[in-house]
Amino acid sequence: MSAHDGPVEIRPLETDDYRDWHAIMTCLGVQRQTLQLPSLTLATARKRLEARSESSHVLAAVMDDRVVG
Repeated sequence: MSAHDGPVEIRPLETDDYRDWHAIMTCLGVQRQTLQLPSLTLATARKRLEARSESSHVLAAVMDDRVVG
C-alpha cells in the first residue's frame, strides 16, 4: 500500500462498490480473520450487496474514490 495524504471518507457501502469490496474480501488476511471462502466471485459479491436489506448498515472507508476498508 502506498502512502496517502488525503482524507478518508466514511460512507455507506453501495452496490456499485462491489469490485473494491470483492478485492478486500478476497485478501488472504481478510479470509483468515473472517472465515470467508476464497471462491467469492465478482458476480456473487455484487449479488450480496444488492440483496442487503434496508436495515443493513455497512460502512466503507474511501480514499481516492476507492473503498479501502
